[in-house]
Formats: sequence, structure tokens, C-alpha cells
Amino acid sequence: MNSLLFNNIAKVAKKPGKTNYLQYVNIPQIEVSVVDCPGYGHASKSNKEIKNWAKMLEEYISNGK
Repeated sequence: MNSLLFNNIAKVAKKPGKTNYLQYVNIPQIEVSVVDCPGYGHASKSNKEIKNWAKMLEEYISNGK
């Protein structure tokens, strides 16, 4: 997200998979919202946590929440 926006808006950990929540960034100048999803790509977490992230992402996509 930071690379796409040329800004350090999203919090970044040294090790992949540290973020456990959706990060929302609104860009009012171009009327766009961007969502960074945890575990999308490489994450060194348990299968249970990865499944929880998948559920969270599915709820977001289905309900916008």
C-alpha cells in the first residue's frame, strides 16, 4: 500500500504476517478508499489465524464491514 500511494500511511512490520486487522486508507482527492489485508501473500502464522483472516476478508467483501 505504501508503495502504491508513495506515502508511509500503512503500518509495516519487519516480518510478514504481523498485521492482524484491515487497514483502511481514504484518499479524498481522488475519491478512493484502499484496504490493506493481513496475510495476503506470505504470513508465518498458524492455520487457525490464517482462516480467521480469510473469514474477516470474506465478511468485508460481502458486507463492506
